[in-house]
Amino acid sequence: MTEKQFQRIFEWAKKTPGRKKRILFLDKWLPWAVALIFACFSAICLFKGVPLDRLWLRPALCFVTVSLLRIVFDKERPYDRVGFRPLADFTPGKGKSFPSRHTACAFAIGFSVLKLSLLWGILCLAAAFLIGCLRVICGLHDPQDVFGGVLFAIVFEIF
Repeated sequence: MTEKQFQRIFEWAKKTPGRKKRILFLDKWLPWAVALIFACFSAICLFKGVPLDRLWLRPALCFVTVSLLRIVFDKERPYDRVGFRPLADFTPGKGKSFPSRHTACAFAIGFSVLKLSLLWGILCLAAAFLIGCLRVICGLHDPQDVFGGVLFAIVFEIF
């Protein structure tokens, strides 16, 4: 994305009072909500005697693989490449933008939870979609970073 495209997104995000605050709130807390759901389903699996590998294996492999790929690719963050201040907290020069780990892990968790509960799985996947959108809206990732995260989660779900 170009600086002009990010500026248009930021203008939209700041347009009405409170919109920026809600966006930043969701960007910060939505990943924690997905993690909490994952923790609850982990506890349920433990109490019901369901092997945890059924829930944890694919998200864990996705996390490790995406983390390693981020080091290999070391793609520049959009705020460093284009030169703007993102909406959310950031670390200048951080790199490691591709693929989006937040998005990949949220989708991987959503797919795992979906196998145990249709309702909670759909809620996690909807939250994962929002997390991906928020990563772009906040200026922390390019759309292709987010798409890459979704793609890796899908690959780990299929195989």
